[in-house]
Amino acid sequence: MLTMRTKSLFLFLLFFLLGWLLLNVAALAAPVTARDHLLISGIFKDPQGKGLQDVAVEILVNGQTVKPANKEHEEIVTGKNGSFLAEFELPTGTLPNAKVEVKGFKPSWRPLAATALNVVAADSGQPEQRLFQASQIFPLQR
Repeated sequence: MLTMRTKSLFLFLLFFLLGWLLLNVAALAAPVTARDHLLISGIFKDPQGKGLQDVAVEILVNGQTVKPANKEHEEIVTGKNGSFLAEFELPTGTLPNAKVEVKGFKPSWRPLAATALNVVAADSGQPEQRLFQASQIFPLQR
């Protein structure tokens, strides 16, 4: 005959295993959506080579403005040292052949016209997630 403690342990393990099984079945049933992931970093600098803070950055893919992944209402703005980093999720197959450009705006400075980036493939380690990167220094003039 089982003791009360053994029965409790058995029930706990049974519920734990059932919960684990249900979570895994749900994960398998959910479709895996392959996406192209794009990481863009850059630094906006003044003519003396110092980083410019509070530059509003706009990213364009094939001429269309794109917003960072999971941040549909956030702007990309440079930090204290003039740098920014943003991640984007695009439909599979968009990259690497898409035209990716950066624009920059800061009050009392000349805006940076759309500047093309060189996008390169990187290894994400996950076949369903293709990773691409681009990085550049952008000069702004008064």
